[in-house]
Amino acid sequence: NKNGYTARISGDKFIILLPEHGPQRVAAMAKQVNRVISEQELKVGKNIQRSVGTVTASIGASSIADNDTEQSFLERVESFLKEAKSKGKNTSISR
Repeated sequence: NKNGYTARISGDKFIILLPEHGPQRVAAMAKQVNRVISEQELKVGKNIQRSVGTVTASIGASSIADNDTEQSFLERVESFLKEAKSKGKNTSISR
C-alpha cells in the first residue's frame, strides 16, 4: 500500500510506516491519531453496553533520514515514545 503500513512490533507497541511522508506530515498524522483515539468511547458489555471511559495513546513519531539504519530509526522512535509516555496521556513526540 503506498499510503502506509501498520504492524504490531511488541506487546502494546505498534508501528505505522508512511514511506511517502516527510517530518511535518508525520507529526501532523501523529497528532491526528491521538485525537481520533481519544475521541473514542470505550464500551463493554454484550447486550447492554456501558461506557467505561476513553482510551489514550502515547506516540513517538519520526521520518526516516537518508543515513538511518533500521536500528537507528527504531531507537529514535523508541526514545520519542518514552518521552511521550513521561509527559502524560495522549501525547505525541516527533522531530
